[in-house]
Amino acid sequence: MAPYSIALRERLSRKERLRCRRDFERVYRLGKRVRLPYLTLIFAPNELGVRRIGLSVSKRKVGKAVYRNRAKRILREVFRRHKDLFPKDHDIVFVPHKGVLERSMTQIVEDLGRVLRKK
Repeated sequence: MAPYSIALRERLSRKERLRCRRDFERVYRLGKRVRLPYLTLIFAPNELGVRRIGLSVSKRKVGKAVYRNRAKRILREVFRRHKDLFPKDHDIVFVPHKGVLERSMTQIVEDLGRVLRKK
């Protein structure tokens, strides 16, 4: 198989992504917040039987488009590779802050694991 088809298998499916404004607003309104110095996570239960991820990356908090896109790629990859860290049947919105790009993916995963185990 071509490398492109491998990449398709590893992608997040449509079911695993928050896509509409209404879903984001529900998570912001009902969600529980977990804060790290460089990242805020907002969790809200859903009834879909699947974890879903949303990203809210602002220019003011992260910087120009290059930095925002890099932060999104890193956080999507953390979610994709370590789904078991996150609670089942929940929608999760990642809100990165300054400093997220100064952390390695390994550091982010360790911090999330430590914080989410306490939860």
